[in-house]
Amino acid sequence: VGTLDEFLEAVTLKQLGQFNRPIILVNTAGFFDPLLLQLSRMAEEQFMREEHMQLFTVINNPEHRWAAKHCASFAGELFAATG
Repeated sequence: VGTLDEFLEAVTLKQLGQFNRPIILVNTAGFFDPLLLQLSRMAEEQFMREEHMQLFTVINNPEHRWAAKHCASFAGELFAATG
């Protein structure tokens, strides 16, 4: 649980390799759709790297957080092994 500022800080720290835990954004009722569209546009316009969109997982239902956390952890381990 955190604020928008904390979410973006966690993403930034993950970009820098200073944070290795899963980042999960719960997008209940599409609340964060505008933010996700902006981040996608930023990647398309090269204001951020496309691969940084993979640093977090978006779920629509808070009940799915445990599965998302497991998948995000596995993906992070896989990236670390291949990156």
